[in-house]
Amino acid sequence: DNRLRLNGAIFQTTYEDIQIVVQRGVSPSNENLAEAEINGLELELEVLPTDWVLVNASVGYLDAGYTKIDPAVAPLLINRFGQRITTDTQLQNTPEWTSSLAVQLTLSEAWSANINLSYTSRVENDVFNTPLLSQDGYTLLGASLMYEPNENWRVTLGGTNLTDERYIVSGFEAGALPFTMGSY
Repeated sequence: DNRLRLNGAIFQTTYEDIQIVVQRGVSPSNENLAEAEINGLELELEVLPTDWVLVNASVGYLDAGYTKIDPAVAPLLINRFGQRITTDTQLQNTPEWTSSLAVQLTLSEAWSANINLSYTSRVENDVFNTPLLSQDGYTLLGASLMYEPNENWRVTLGGTNLTDERYIVSGFEAGALPFTMGSY
């Protein structure tokens, strides 16, 4: 009765001449570093168990990694902690697992509410996988209340990260300079 929808995707992406930013002394430099491959799976589910409840769920899996490092650039690929970029180094910003769950409730003709959870597994926030910039897996909680009296007007009151989870979204290892910077 059009109350369930399941979408799925399986994909493979191959990259050549990946450019990364590395430090040469105190200056950042773009280098054509490597080749990489990302294999993935995504599933999305939408269920309408009643006329006033809508459930959305998703899960994503990535198997991402470097497949070849350019030997001409390899000597440059070391940070101040002695870490090297190798085929064992994780790709930046590619969590292995992501998932989400959202429940939307229609409270009346004009009012609705939403509560949602999302999970992201461990993420490396720089090309060297610097431990200070690695982010362990985390879960975020959000909620909203929406008033829509007609098709021309909508007012939403909502919050994200309601449990005040602290997590790194990006980072930079300064190479020869003695600092590491992360943005939360």
